[in-house]
Amino acid sequence: MKTQELQLLYIFDAIMSERSVTRAAERLAMTQPAVSNAISRMRLIWNDPLFVRKGRNIEPTSYALSLWDQVGKPMFALTNAVSATQFDPAVSKRKFRVAVSDVIVEMIWPQLIELLEREAPGVDLHAVPYTPDGTLSALREAHVDLAVGLLNHHDHSLRSTWLFENGYVLAMREDHPLASKPITMEQFLAARHLLVSMSGDAHGFVG
Repeated sequence: MKTQELQLLYIFDAIMSERSVTRAAERLAMTQPAVSNAISRMRLIWNDPLFVRKGRNIEPTSYALSLWDQVGKPMFALTNAVSATQFDPAVSKRKFRVAVSDVIVEMIWPQLIELLEREAPGVDLHAVPYTPDGTLSALREAHVDLAVGLLNHHDHSLRSTWLFENGYVLAMREDHPLASKPITMEQFLAARHLLVSMSGDAHGFVG
């Protein structure tokens, strides 16, 4: 592969990750015109529009998605291999935005902050609300750096690891008609429920 083609793939990967020419340029320390010129060269070489504008962001074409499906993981591995030694938590001053639910905050936040104060005193951690539908987009668009929660069906633009398995507990008042006996799914669905929604959405799920 020629050096020019590798450079275009590197820029292509940044645009696909950020879904914004502006943010891709900032990530690559390039000017916006330089990134736009690179897109023009990509379109000529790969004979496809690659990106179409949608509001302030850009949407990839089916060809761009197919190409990224093939090169996304190798580019991620290459970037990690080159920059793996650049992050030093002991001296870093970075700020990380983490999408988490209130339950996860209660479970892990105190221990996490204690660890950061010891190992990475200059790092700032910001918790933002986690929602199943919005968090994937927030990760892809770099509005958050990390998410802790249920993440299904994501593509090669994101990396995930299994942390733990959790369950649900059904709570009700002591004299509730359904208390102190096995409950069927039909009874559960027919009962009235109290919903606490971080997103304001009136719908949720039970895994």
